[in-house]
This record gives sequence, structure tokens and C-alpha cells, in this order.
Amino acid sequence: MIIAALIILGLFLIYLEFFLTGGIAAFAGAILLIGSVVVFAKQVGGMLSTILFILSLILLSFVVCRLALFQIRRSKNSLFLSQDQEGFQASSFDKGLIGKIGECHTDLKPSGHIVIDNQHYQGISQSGYLPRGTSIIVIEGRGAHLVVKPYTPEDL
Repeated sequence: MIIAALIILGLFLIYLEFFLTGGIAAFAGAILLIGSVVVFAKQVGGMLSTILFILSLILLSFVVCRLALFQIRRSKNSLFLSQDQEGFQASSFDKGLIGKIGECHTDLKPSGHIVIDNQHYQGISQSGYLPRGTSIIVIEGRGAHLVVKPYTPEDL
């Protein structure tokens, strides 16, 4: 009777972990399942039967995890996307900054911070290392970074 209670409660906690955060429920569920193995081994005592018991617990745990994932997919608040994210970009640069002149706020090795019109941005040097204070010109952008090169009067 204790073995069945440990198994049911342990599997329930593992199932519950899919809908909660933190990992505590899964950890407690695993401890209860291990406890059921210990109690089973003490009561039954056979090596072969204990191994079969452990294998059946692994199978039951797998079934519970699949059931939880099925429930998540079915719900409207799914963890899974219902559409693809082709073309999605998490962040982007201000295209109006291309061609603007600024200076390195930090050393660019090859990335660091730059200042353009008293605004700070993340910059990547196209030509490698640029020391702090170097005049730069923005030539393109990659994600949230501005790609820069040293500014020379010929660039205008």
C-alpha cells in the first residue's frame, strides 16, 4: 500500500512539474519514486523483481511525461508555437544611423560601445581593434549592433 502511494504521488508531482516552474515538484517526485524502489526492495528482496520494478517505473514516468506534453499541446496556452517565425528578428538597428559619424566610447575589440549624437550604441568594428575616442562612421548594422569603420574625411 505504501509503495502504491509513493508511486502515485511521485508520478503526480512529475506531471505537475510540467505546469509549474522551479523543478521542485519533479525533484520531490523523483525522491518519492526512489523511495518506492527502496521500500519495494526491502519488502520483496529479489534482485530480478527489483530491476523489473525499476524498469516499470521508468516506463510509467515516460508515459506521464508524454501525457503532460500532450495536455500542453492541446491547451490554448501552449508552450509550442502554432506558426513559424521565419524572418523574425529579436532586435534591429536604427537604419537612419547608417552614414552617421560618431566616436568609440570604449575600445572596440572588435565590439564595444560607440556614441553618435550623444546616444550610446553597441558597435562592431569592421577593421578590427579601434581604441577609445577614435572617430567612426556607421556603414551597416547586424541585429542590434552597428558596424563601423574609422572615419576619414574621404568618407563624405
